[in-house]
Amino acid sequence: MLSRFKEFLKSSFMAAAGVLLPVLLLIFLFEKILIILERLATPIAQTLFPAQFLETPHALKLATIMIFVLLSMLLGLFAQTDTGQKVGHWLEEKTLGRFKMYHAMKEFSERLIPSKTNKLFEPALLTRADEMNALVFVVEYIDEERAVIFVPGVPTAFSGNLYVVPRLDIKLLDVPVMDVAKVYSRWGVGYSKIIKSTNTTERLQGIERSRMN
Repeated sequence: MLSRFKEFLKSSFMAAAGVLLPVLLLIFLFEKILIILERLATPIAQTLFPAQFLETPHALKLATIMIFVLLSMLLGLFAQTDTGQKVGHWLEEKTLGRFKMYHAMKEFSERLIPSKTNKLFEPALLTRADEMNALVFVVEYIDEERAVIFVPGVPTAFSGNLYVVPRLDIKLLDVPVMDVAKVYSRWGVGYSKIIKSTNTTERLQGIERSRMN
């Protein structure tokens, strides 16, 4: 019993560290970037803004943020070009790309945003013969009979396992992706709400179909 508890604490700590470390790294890099930008923006701000404005409290920081936003917009336009995409990909691989957790978080976040190049995670209910059902995400369909599903872990929804299951064993749910992710991050709280809302929707659809017939 004690060994299981120790293993549980160890796995929970490692899962939390895998999420927190990249976030802390991003915050640290952002602070360093602001310091560098403030030094670079000082001569630019002295040229663009009147001296009376710069003498007010926090004026230099405000000017730095404004310059940062302007540079971000320009970099965003540049990133949409072919050259910008190549440069951005190279920088990403040389910096954050070295962290495996970054790729996992990036892939997961991209799945949450619809575009021409990716599809949303599709929330679904995995139904098995042993009646051990689970909330999952459909990642992709292999063919007409099989699908790849992602089963999140508790309490870290960003990590989990992939399985290939028959498509007949999964039932798509009309619920937001983040609602399912929150169920796992909250140790199952909210599971019944999703199931009840799904059952209510199915009953209403059945009543509507019977009326039409």
